[in-house]
Amino acid sequence: VYLDGALVGYLEDVSRPAKETGILWYQWTAEAGPHTAEFRLDTEDVLGESDETNNTAELSFTVRSSGPGKGIIAGESIDGVQLGFTKDQVIETLGPPDERDEDGDFWYHSGIGAWFDENGRTYVILAAEPYPGITERGIGLGTPASQIVDKYGTDYTIKNLDEFPAYWYKDSGIAFSLDENNICVSIGIFAAGLSGPGGGIVAGKSIEDIEIGFTRGDVIDEVGEPLSIDEDGSFRYDAAVVQFDENNRVRFIMVVPPYSGITERGIWLGAVASQVKRKYGEDFRAEPMPEFSAYMFTYVKLGIAFMFDQESDICIAIAVFRPPAAKVAPAGAPSEAQETMRALWSASLNEL
Repeated sequence: VYLDGALVGYLEDVSRPAKETGILWYQWTAEAGPHTAEFRLDTEDVLGESDETNNTAELSFTVRSSGPGKGIIAGESIDGVQLGFTKDQVIETLGPPDERDEDGDFWYHSGIGAWFDENGRTYVILAAEPYPGITERGIGLGTPASQIVDKYGTDYTIKNLDEFPAYWYKDSGIAFSLDENNICVSIGIFAAGLSGPGGGIVAGKSIEDIEIGFTRGDVIDEVGEPLSIDEDGSFRYDAAVVQFDENNRVRFIMVVPPYSGITERGIWLGAVASQVKRKYGEDFRAEPMPEFSAYMFTYVKLGIAFMFDQESDICIAIAVFRPPAAKVAPAGAPSEAQETMRALWSASLNEL
């Protein structure tokens, strides 16, 4: 057995009957980082074989083992740096930072970053490449989004973290930013309950901290009193409209410029139609809105709709709704989502 090119162990007098298989065990104490293991059989050509070329096998892998006092603990620490630490305490733990940005935040070549609040204490701690550690649930950099959801569940919102869309687990105090392939590229921890920077759109679920199914009181508790209320009772904010059903629960949320958040698949106001199709696929209902020189892509099954300027193909509004509530209309008839978006957009124009 060779590890990273060095012989680390061997077994003698290994025998197996012809045409039978077996398992040989070799124990090794792992060290964090990338490794290559090579297994060689009959290295001295003792056995006569018809094929001598299949006696070796090679495996490359990465060990993610944080070690004592290391690793990522949601809502608490990364490698011993705790939330609430002063700059001096961070330096005592990790040493002087390799870089300091214009805000005074610390960055280390190990991949760890420490963001400080107005009192000079850490409120977000970040792990990015080449950080090798993992969370207490076994998630590290390079993990697919599907595995993150398997370990942490679906109770997240979409926020901006380190210039990427992130799954923000507010109640757990941890966030995972994802690249365009939905692979984790950084992990941040913060005090449980922190709403986080930026904002986000989750299809069929929420925009920012407003969720489908919220009562009017819930909405006000989260984002404050509306700037105005439409005739149908919809709440209007600077860049959002919230519509309620007959039970006074949120059924439809629409955002318009200057809203700057992004969807869980990285789409924002200002993206073009081709980008939306690339991220969300072709299973949408294309719906014209000629009275506004616009058109819509409605993803009924996902619970999200995008409105585009007809001339530039630029996204000018995004809405979310509960998927079952958006009935599939007969061919040629407008969908429920389109009718709602048309009414809200028309009311928006009347206010201008």
